[in-house]
Amino acid sequence: MLVVVDTPGWAHDHKTRALRRALSSRYSMRIRYQHQVGPSDVETADLVMVYYWQQLKYRPEIAAACANRRAALLVGICSHVELEGTDRDAGLEVLNRLAGRVFVNSRHLEREFGPLVGAAVHYTPNGVDTTRFRPGDPRRVGVSGTLRVGWSGSRSNWPDDHRGIRDVVLPALEGVPGLDLVMAAREDRWRSHDEMVEFYRGLDVYVCASVSEGTPNPCLEAAACAVPLVTTPVGNMPEFVRDGVNGILIERSAAALRAALIRLRDDPAGRRSMGAAARATSEAWDWRHQAEPYASMFDAALDQGRVEGLPPSIGVSMDALDRRLSDAGAALDADRVCRTREIVRRVGRWFDRIPQSPALQLRYYRFVSLLERLGDDSACERWIELAERLENLSHDESASLAGGAWYHAGRLLQHDEPPRARTAFERCLALAPRHAAARRAVSSETSDARQVVASEDP
Repeated sequence: MLVVVDTPGWAHDHKTRALRRALSSRYSMRIRYQHQVGPSDVETADLVMVYYWQQLKYRPEIAAACANRRAALLVGICSHVELEGTDRDAGLEVLNRLAGRVFVNSRHLEREFGPLVGAAVHYTPNGVDTTRFRPGDPRRVGVSGTLRVGWSGSRSNWPDDHRGIRDVVLPALEGVPGLDLVMAAREDRWRSHDEMVEFYRGLDVYVCASVSEGTPNPCLEAAACAVPLVTTPVGNMPEFVRDGVNGILIERSAAALRAALIRLRDDPAGRRSMGAAARATSEAWDWRHQAEPYASMFDAALDQGRVEGLPPSIGVSMDALDRRLSDAGAALDADRVCRTREIVRRVGRWFDRIPQSPALQLRYYRFVSLLERLGDDSACERWIELAERLENLSHDESASLAGGAWYHAGRLLQHDEPPRARTAFERCLALAPRHAAARRAVSSETSDARQVVASEDP
């Protein structure tokens, strides 16, 4: 699976790495940053995931490659900002033209944009690493008699006062004794994850006064550190916050925020209880659990090309397998032997770990043909194994393929093991009596079946 990430070290990078850790036993997730990814990355992946439509806008050659892979392309909607103003129509056009599936962070986004896109929409809320973000020493917080009110993020990456610092947060605290605003603004300096853990642990309450958000992630991180939340009902907050239990939901106004902060300032016991409840809620939002909606989406996408009867954990995309076999054949035709060997090696590992469903036999036949053309020592025994397996299947196509497999095996055995070669050709004729090349090989002890052109292969 190819995951296209916008910027190293930013939110989507951390999110992808968390997903990869949580789902490593089921999927192989390759991270490529937006400035690095190329069309060949898209063409060779079973699934391609991008987090928002502008990633395709900024790289039109990637969008062109994705146009041929619609069933495999998963595109996210992470916030309302991505689809506001002039971006709304352009973004919806891209989603409806390219996306095989769409995933959204919140129920807000699902309700608003679900009816506007033709693809299936998956609710995939963000998670939090509760091992990294965890409570510190409770004796460090609230000891000064002043309520430490925290906020983190960027004040400039969205227009106007979208985050509400100027219009809501600062007016709410102005002139109120016992309230101290502590900010970790990206514009001041970049903070590592470990620094952010210490930041959250030094707070009594975390606030969010945004117009809209995708989640927001800092709320999850603060809650995991046992910090109660006071937030507008943006992103996932209506699903995460139980009003008065693990935080307080407010309307977006300075007066509402001021009242909530005074309430928490004057009730230390209630504040601690909310913090403990916030931590408990966050544990249910750990990536161990929140990765599962993503896994369901991945399986649904793979199911479009999966062979019936294979277990879901295999994650088999028949379109991707067919494409890789075709790519290998084209590379070999162009004398790109090293490239062919690379593709065939990957396909071989895939075949070796899955049950040989009847629906896969033609593809396996193509795979062994490539091995033979490459001069691989395993080709002969693979032909025999395939022929014997196909003989046990009762339909005409299997008999024809089994005859072809015996013919190939006989051709490879002819010089070193003539008796086994003759037996293979005879078994070919028993299954495919009109196979002229096999008949000539059986009737002439001196015939060199390798001279027979490939077009005579059934």
